[in-house]
Order: sequence, then structure tokens, then C-alpha cells
Amino acid sequence: MPAKVREFVTIALLAFRGAEQSGLVTHRRRAMRLGATREELVEVIEACLVPGGAPTFHRGLSALMQVDGSDRR
Repeated sequence: MPAKVREFVTIALLAFRGAEQSGLVTHRRRAMRLGATREELVEVIEACLVPGGAPTFHRGLSALMQVDGSDRR
């Protein structure tokens, strides 16, 4: 399995389990270094919406927004 896909799985599980934002941000950055696009990261969180509900989606989306915001500074 490609490394970025392993990061996708980790991101989905951390969002579902209610992990700290810092952990999600760290794995999102790692996935991006491994070639993941922003669109792929959004798809990962969208895929979590039905099984994980709105809280999971919100945690994942918030982490992506933190990555986007800090990368623009």
C-alpha cells in the first residue's frame, strides 16, 4: 500500500476516534509531503461522513483548514 494511502487511513481513524487536532494536522502534512493533494484529503474526510457522522467530518475538516491556513503564512 502506498505511504500516502496509509496516511489516509490514519487520518480517517484519528478523526473518527476524536484525536487531538495536532495529530490530524501532523498526518495531513505527512500525506501532503508524500504526494497527497488537498482534493484527496477532502475526499478522505467526506468518506468518513456517513460512518463517522458530523463530528468526525468536522474534526477532519478543521484539521485540513489548519494545514491550509498555516501553509499560507
